[in-house]
Amino acid sequence: MMKSRPAFIIGTLILGLLYACQSTPELRQPVFTKDYDEIIQEIGATGEFSSVSFTVRAEKSSSYEPGHELMLTLHEGKILPADDHGLDSLAKDAATILINRVQNKKDYDWISVEFQIADQSLAGRKKVFVYRPD
Repeated sequence: MMKSRPAFIIGTLILGLLYACQSTPELRQPVFTKDYDEIIQEIGATGEFSSVSFTVRAEKSSSYEPGHELMLTLHEGKILPADDHGLDSLAKDAATILINRVQNKKDYDWISVEFQIADQSLAGRKKVFVYRPD
């Protein structure tokens, strides 16, 4: 009975270390160089979007280093290109505006731009484009 106690303690420590290695990295908040509402308005004007939302996410995958993401969601644009190439270009414009307004841009590994689109002719309701800051 005494021999199994050290094995139990070692096993518990190993499980604890594995859990700690899988935890989500610390969330990094962006520092904006301009008023947040002005940035959202500027991005919204690119496609006359009904609303623009913005979130920060931190993730850790078992095969990658921790990742920090700026996620931009653009809702129901009035002026949208009819194809993926045009949407990609519009997404790049929005991502460029955002990253150029973030002072601590090196804290982020990627920017994702998601279109929430009701028009089914635009190949689906949701389109996501991902960019890496320079």
